[in-house]
Amino acid sequence: MCHIRDLIAPAQLCVVMKANAYEHGLQALAPTAVAAGSDYLGICTNPEAAIARNLGLGVKLLLILFASSPSATIWSG
Repeated sequence: MCHIRDLIAPAQLCVVMKANAYEHGLQALAPTAVAAGSDYLGICTNPEAAIARNLGLGVKLLLILFASSPSATIWSG
């Protein structure tokens, strides 16, 4: 991940933990992603956000939610 961080600098890196870290386990992979240099963890549900927050990793969480067609229309203006 260091190479990726070098390529995208000064942007920050967000590792997405979608679907319980793609069924590998949020509790196992989130600490690894943070230790490797992730600035954010992308989380897809409120329960996953609570799990990630309770891990106490000291990294920002980005909650990524699905927008249905009516919701997408409202947000897109």
